[in-house]
Amino acid sequence: MNRLICKLSKPNITYFCIFDIPLKYDLNIKELEQTYKEYQKVIHPDKYQTFSLEEREKSEIITRQINEAYSVLKDDKKRAKYILNTKGITELSNDVHLEDIFELNERIENSGVVEEEYINERLKEIKLELSRSFEEKDMSKAKKYFSLLSYYGNIQKKFI
Repeated sequence: MNRLICKLSKPNITYFCIFDIPLKYDLNIKELEQTYKEYQKVIHPDKYQTFSLEEREKSEIITRQINEAYSVLKDDKKRAKYILNTKGITELSNDVHLEDIFELNERIENSGVVEEEYINERLKEIKLELSRSFEEKDMSKAKKYFSLLSYYGNIQKKFI
């Protein structure tokens, strides 16, 4: 626990630092989950029931931080937004280009349904481009792909 307390006590620690992973979009989610579970085994408040009130409170605070970091990093959209925020970009609008909306509407009109395969393939492409944008440190492009990720993610939730 002392290692985690030291790590989480640092000012401005990022969610990536909590899990000892580089700040990048393309993550190994299985490794993230494994580290999360290891942390929970060590720091979960149930492990500190016989400890002092101060130690139990520290455990609860750290557990909340770990849970929040894990929740953000395991989710593609939340992770992208978090990275953009760490780069100082907090104004995120849904600037989906009309061509994307028109293309999707045309596909729906022609077939009468939202094609799950098309949406999934489009999301895969968008995530790849988003990852490239972050690697290239092109935040303008990353914002665009974040908007597309949000748009197609919402379509997926609504219709599939």
